Amino acid sequence: MQVIIRQAKKTDLNQLMKLESEYSAYVEQFYFFCKPFAEIKSALRKFRLKQMESKNFLFLVAECNKQVIGFFIVGIKKNNSFFKDKKAGFIFDAFVQSKYRKKGLTKKMFNESLIWFKKQRINYIGLNVSPKNKFGLNAWQKLGFEEINQYRVFRL
Repeated sequence: MQVIIRQAKKTDLNQLMKLESEYSAYVEQFYFFCKPFAEIKSALRKFRLKQMESKNFLFLVAECNKQVIGFFIVGIKKNNSFFKDKKAGFIFDAFVQSKYRKKGLTKKMFNESLIWFKKQRINYIGLNVSPKNKFGLNAWQKLGFEEINQYRVFRL
């Protein structure tokens, strides 16, 4: 299996939307406040295109046999004045199709993002992951992320 990690292109959007459907179903099991994919598909397509075009984002895809099988979206967040650094890296979304998991693709995309973050002079990278997402927690821990915070939600 030969996989290419590359920057996403506008021509990838149709394939990405198919992956987004699977990704949304996966995310919805952890976050009750997420809308179903069918309700956000159009807006999400526009949002992903903006991310691809922004200089503050790196949008990577994993491609196998000319099919997009995963994506990795990172960017730069501005910090407020309470932080040591004026900006920080952030992993917004990462997803690999279920049949291609446990093959090191997230690690490959992460390593590509590290090159980009270093060029942007980023000193640390954050991300959010549900404590219910055991697969995600394990993957991020293997990549060297440490837990420093827990975000809690209260339903009214």
